[in-house]
Amino acid sequence: MSAQHAPRPRLLIPRPAGQAEAFAETVEAEFPGRFEIVAVPLMEIRFRDAPPDMAGVTDLVFSSANGVAGFLRLSAIRGLRAHCVGPATTGAALEAGFRAAMAGASAAELTARLSALPADPGRRFLHLRGAHAAADLAGALRAAGHDAAEAVIYDQVAVPLADEVVHGLRDGLFDTVMLFSPRSARLLAEAAGAAGIPRATRLLCISDAVARVFPGHACAVAARPDAAAMLALLAEARD
Repeated sequence: MSAQHAPRPRLLIPRPAGQAEAFAETVEAEFPGRFEIVAVPLMEIRFRDAPPDMAGVTDLVFSSANGVAGFLRLSAIRGLRAHCVGPATTGAALEAGFRAAMAGASAAELTARLSALPADPGRRFLHLRGAHAAADLAGALRAAGHDAAEAVIYDQVAVPLADEVVHGLRDGLFDTVMLFSPRSARLLAEAAGAAGIPRATRLLCISDAVARVFPGHACAVAARPDAAAMLALLAEARD
């Protein structure tokens, strides 16, 4: 008789196209054979073609690696100061040739840190961002007395989930779902519809803002808003 093996826990990773698959590979490398991983594209990043107005800009602000990638497509300018959210975005900016530094683990931390800088009439910030943003970062900097503008250089276009994924969500066929942004969480909640996601499904959220999309659901929130903390949260959830 062949030995019976317990089924592997099913893990859903809904992220922008490319990022979902890349993080699935990271999970598999960290926990080989531990999960049945389903990586689904929830959004597609589409870069715009209009270059940003760089007149007077001395400092760039990147709240995601997509902002770095989008700017590289639109401008040959390198070497400016770049204030970044998280290690991944900072690393991408450094590799691209900017004088980059991590100014916070979240957009809120970055905004608070830059807002606290002394106002300098010779300094102009430009936030490179997507069409969907959690907060008005440039507006917050202006309110703090800084010269700041923003440029929307990419769109986060929703991608419909396959029917089997939607039914799996509603029927509780996924043991764990990893959520990396409020927009991803909202899109997933909309896909689940009125039936919602069963409470038995573990939701691992990168921030409190993500967890707030699911009021009444027991969400686990990462200690920091980055991939390493999400992996640590997954390790805790599987124990």
